[in-house]
Amino acid sequence: PTTVEAFAACPYQWYVQRAVSPEVLGPDSEPLKIGVAIHEVLQKLYERRQGERPETDTLADWLGLVRETVDQVFAEPRLALDGTDVLSRVRKMRVIRMVRDFLEASAGKQLGSFYPAHLEFGFGPIDMETPGGRTWGLAGRIDRIDLDRGEAGDQAIVIDYKSGGVTHLKRSDLQKTGKVQMPLYLHALAQGGQDSGLTPVAGIYISLRDGARRGAFAEQFVPVAGEWGLVSTDGKGDSLEAWIEEGLEIAGAAMEDLLSGRIQHDPNECRHHLDHPAVPGARDSGDDSYGRESE
Repeated sequence: PTTVEAFAACPYQWYVQRAVSPEVLGPDSEPLKIGVAIHEVLQKLYERRQGERPETDTLADWLGLVRETVDQVFAEPRLALDGTDVLSRVRKMRVIRMVRDFLEASAGKQLGSFYPAHLEFGFGPIDMETPGGRTWGLAGRIDRIDLDRGEAGDQAIVIDYKSGGVTHLKRSDLQKTGKVQMPLYLHALAQGGQDSGLTPVAGIYISLRDGARRGAFAEQFVPVAGEWGLVSTDGKGDSLEAWIEEGLEIAGAAMEDLLSGRIQHDPNECRHHLDHPAVPGARDSGDDSYGRESE
């Protein structure tokens, strides 16, 4: 889904980042390292407390596992996070603080009778087709799936953690942003749910930075949106099924162009045009001042 989303945002940007894939000079960005670490820590914490969620009366138990789990994650060679230098120590302390803040915020904003059931849920490839009849496979991994333990036991919520903010991921801006990752996740779950009997009723992005929540959910949850830490407008409008279908249409159009090799496009119609002097239409300034300003 992230590949499709990147192309839908800007084909040039997708080409530079995914096809050319230039080598990065210098170390990985610090926000990226911290984001990876927090993802790993949360996965291990929820695995250790399988089927549970941080509640007010169990929060202390969760918080008591944080430092030990962070040490475990930082010790994994494949992540290259640990070290004796000041930056590594500061990074570890920051991850501990952010995970603690996330758990405390989660304990205060429960998703009703929904509880974590699947972590790093892999799916696909699912056969998909573009408007022109080209086929492609949808595959990916979902951070977390929560299932309803109440009367509606067939309902599921998809959770996607974001290292940065999520305010731009509101339901009504799907066409504007081209952020199709969540609609594709919900579609994948619905396809897999045909055998398991699961029905996706919400897709929620949760910021690891400030705990904010955006996305899209069924209208039935609008009355409890505030209690769940959601924004009520993300549950209003056309049906959730229609929102998913809208995302599939955007993804299908993007994949049609990608598979056809159509990278060049009108910058004025681009959702997030790559702003670089070497890219056509980066700035319509009429001179070369942009090149000088960015040096």
